[in-house]
Amino acid sequence: MDKLNISRMQRRSVFIRIAMFCSIIVLLTILIFGLSVQRHLRQTFYKDELFKAEVVGKATSRVISKHLTLKDYAKVVDFCLEEISSSENLSFIVVKPNEGKALIHYAGGWKEGEVDSEWDRLSQGGEWYKVVPNPYNNGRCLLYSSPVSYISIPLGTVYVGYNLNQYEQNVQSFTSIIVILGLISLGIGIVLSLVFSRQITRPIKTIRGALQKISSGDLTVKIDVESNDEFAELAHTVNQMTGQLKDSRDQLQASMEQKQALREKEVLLKEIHHRVKNNMQVLSSMIRMQARRSDNEESLKFFKESETRIRSMSLIHEKLYQSEELSTIAMRPYLESLVRELRLVYSNNNTVKFKISADESGLIMDSALPVGLIVNELVSNSLKYAFPDRYGGLITVAFNSINDREYKLSVSDNGIGTSESGLKKKGSSLGLKLVKTLSNQLGGKVVMRNRDGFCFEVVFSEMAYKERV
Repeated sequence: MDKLNISRMQRRSVFIRIAMFCSIIVLLTILIFGLSVQRHLRQTFYKDELFKAEVVGKATSRVISKHLTLKDYAKVVDFCLEEISSSENLSFIVVKPNEGKALIHYAGGWKEGEVDSEWDRLSQGGEWYKVVPNPYNNGRCLLYSSPVSYISIPLGTVYVGYNLNQYEQNVQSFTSIIVILGLISLGIGIVLSLVFSRQITRPIKTIRGALQKISSGDLTVKIDVESNDEFAELAHTVNQMTGQLKDSRDQLQASMEQKQALREKEVLLKEIHHRVKNNMQVLSSMIRMQARRSDNEESLKFFKESETRIRSMSLIHEKLYQSEELSTIAMRPYLESLVRELRLVYSNNNTVKFKISADESGLIMDSALPVGLIVNELVSNSLKYAFPDRYGGLITVAFNSINDREYKLSVSDNGIGTSESGLKKKGSSLGLKLVKTLSNQLGGKVVMRNRDGFCFEVVFSEMAYKERV
């Protein structure tokens, strides 16, 4: 990962995001609270100033009403100047009789003059107040208007200007206090959010470090989180997952070792079968060489029979080392190869046809070897004796499974057959003695028929034979 990606990941870390989120929440809370309090205090201060202006305005209207009736303006001036001097925030008092000029009183003295036409217009509706620019001082003032009357006779209007400088100073002071408290609260919030974030991110970093080790292949890592919350549950789940992964890896490794051992054994077994097959081929070649040196017809016959028997056993080992499955031999290709070999050996009878009928059943080697020798003897017998005229004929070899445990082997021809006495005589021959011995070795039931040729059948159970072994 390059430095750019690392810096981005650091900026976007959970720690920083939680701290920023908490800080924003604290800041918004302080801002909303400060604005709400400031608004409330503004209204409170404003009402307080308005109350003071209203008290002064009504008191002035009540006192000067009699003086205005008598047109004693000197007493009006004295009273207004005294009120201004005795009140801290009272900026001016304007007395506007219905007739004549207005008497304007302020801190520096008084004078006659005209009032703002806007004031006259507003005062026609009776009592009113409004914040306006102070015409006799800098800043703003709260202007309060109160009508003056004597015995229900309207005499004029009193305008009281209350200075708002103190009000604004109070608001400004409180705003400063709010800002200071807000900054202090924000600082405390940031510190608390950092502490809180660290409490959250510490177990996250611990779990992340453990997961990085696990991803690199170290399944012995155990996560220890000193808490009793969701992080502890997550750590426990990760520990369980790591344990299961370790068990699965150990099982897989053991399985791979077993498969490797099996592959080595298979290679060894194939090599053994290959060597056995080669040795039998050497033995077969030696017999063939010995037969070439003999002129005796009986000896040649014996040598040929021995060669075919050795070849039938050699084929078993050849099929095994060529097969992917070393435990069983597929009988159909084995029987086809065996019959093909016998046809080459007895090539003087090439007009005989063969029919191989076999399903996809397979036998273990200890069962397939006797079956192959039986087929070798019976097919050789048929090729030698069933067709004396050397023309035509059919030899059928069938092998099928009756059920999951039993198998049936049948070898038949449509040759000349033999009589019952001839069958008994044949039974005393070496070939048929060998066939019967091999059938007994399989634990099979033998049936021989002599109708429309010769037929041999044996039914055996491979499982029963396995149990004997």
